Amino acid sequence: MYLVLTHLVGGAGGYWGKKKGIPAGAMIGALLAVALMNTLVGHAAHYPPNLRVVVQILSGLIIGSRFTREDVKALRVMGKPILILLTMMFTFTILFSLLMQKISGLSFMTSLFACSPGGMSDLSLIAVDFGASTDKVMLLQLFRFIVVVVFFPNIIKKLYLSAPAPAISVEDSEAQRKEKDPSGQFSPEKLKKFAVSLIVSSAGALLLRFLGVPAGAIIGAILATVVLSVVSELLSYPSFVKVLSRVLAGCYIGSQISRSTWAALGELVIPMIIMAVEVFAMSFVTAYLLSRFTGMNKATALFCCTPGGITEMGLIAEELGLDTPKIVLMHSCRLISVICLIPVLAHIFA
Repeated sequence: MYLVLTHLVGGAGGYWGKKKGIPAGAMIGALLAVALMNTLVGHAAHYPPNLRVVVQILSGLIIGSRFTREDVKALRVMGKPILILLTMMFTFTILFSLLMQKISGLSFMTSLFACSPGGMSDLSLIAVDFGASTDKVMLLQLFRFIVVVVFFPNIIKKLYLSAPAPAISVEDSEAQRKEKDPSGQFSPEKLKKFAVSLIVSSAGALLLRFLGVPAGAIIGAILATVVLSVVSELLSYPSFVKVLSRVLAGCYIGSQISRSTWAALGELVIPMIIMAVEVFAMSFVTAYLLSRFTGMNKATALFCCTPGGITEMGLIAEELGLDTPKIVLMHSCRLISVICLIPVLAHIFA
């Protein structure tokens, strides 16, 4: 019952956000609606972990569909941007961890895992092994995530996009290879392609998840979809899948916010301010360096440096018409590097 209610409320919020023309409106509207329901009704929003995998599979299918053969070839020159991103990311993480420890009174380990731009759930689980306060790490990571998803799409739109860029769907990519179906109907042939696309995306997601790869479901779905897009003409999905994946992602994020979240915020006000400064400083400074030394488009550079989730950043970038393949690659490297190297840093500083 709660699961159905969660998605009904999230769907209504997503519809509102999309109608208002908010960047990533379907996701943000669903997030705010479910969070409000949780706050008013109590911790009613229930989101099973397995359903989150479904969201990641759909999101991976959409994000991976943006990769063409030309995009894959272009990724060979991404070594320099990735090196700049990781160097600045770890520099800012260490500096702001020390600052947070000094000003807020949180332990260094709690500050380190809170300031690390990785996945909320992954870092919270790792933080336990180093004696960090897991609940505070999760709250601060959730705060960072919300700041990124709510503010940065509007900032990028106002600073760099004079007009909303049309999102490039998989059908637009196919139009470069063959004439688009003038009827616009989802034919049986397209239905078969969608089934194949969904199976391939699901197989990649489940494989990497089974192997224990950090963020394995979304990364596996993206990689499998990219392979399908590059080696065949079978990739296709109906347009409603994009909106559905955004609403589901918003429902999941909103379900993590409850009354207890707000109750614990009082003692975390200063750490949150420090984290917000870190997010903006790290994003804009690193984006400037990427644009300055690699010639990357400013909007794409800023989105590459914005420490949100792969799923959400990929979906929002796709909606804004940015260079999604580069953004997804940069965020994948960021996430994997954080998961692998932050424990090493924790050992060193411990």
